[in-house]
Amino acid sequence: MVDGKALAYGHSYTGNALGCAAAKASLEIFARENVLESLQAKIEKMSRGLEALKDLPGVKEIRQCGFICGIEMETAELASAICVAARSRGLLTRPIRNVIVLMPPLCITPEQLSLAINAIGESIVDRTNSAAKS
Repeated sequence: MVDGKALAYGHSYTGNALGCAAAKASLEIFARENVLESLQAKIEKMSRGLEALKDLPGVKEIRQCGFICGIEMETAELASAICVAARSRGLLTRPIRNVIVLMPPLCITPEQLSLAINAIGESIVDRTNSAAKS
């Protein structure tokens, strides 16, 4: 600051030619592949798949907003253990405290979405059974 005046600046990505080109290409793909139109069926498939998980042991609540969901577990330790177990089933996800976050890419296929939800479900059963035996 000089004489009480701040230097005006823009963020480093403002007007960046590469960033603009990537955004433009992404919007073209959205239009060409009808991404938003096909998303509703995936959202509904996610809802149906999550419904099967709600009564599993350790699950407190399942929240979904569009194509993002949070599976609230009883403890942060359990949520973390489930995410680790899901890795062995090919799914990378993470907990935020005691909530397992599932935020799949928009380009996921229905089959891949089923695999992801199944990996979480199997991992919940696996981890809660292991905890019960301990």
